[in-house]
Amino acid sequence: MSKTNFPDIKMHSKNRIALTREDKVLNALIMVIMMLVFIFTVYPFYYVLVMSFNDGYDAMAGGIYLWPRKFSFENYSEFLTDQKWITAIFISVSRTLVGT
Repeated sequence: MSKTNFPDIKMHSKNRIALTREDKVLNALIMVIMMLVFIFTVYPFYYVLVMSFNDGYDAMAGGIYLWPRKFSFENYSEFLTDQKWITAIFISVSRTLVGT
């Protein structure tokens, strides 16, 4: 072990600080909290994606949480064949390209 200017800090080989039990518990608690924040943040986006790949009539029945019951690309084909959305996407991309 190497010596430091701080007598209460113990050093491992390659100048890494040794973690105390309290540090390990706090790191584990922070990790759990951050995983929960990640899940609560990402799940709504995942849910919208799952619902977009599910059949529309089946989605109205509800009860879909992790995977589509009736997998379908019908929502995307309906979306991409509507001329209003194509025009809106074209205008958004054009404004972005011209603006930058």
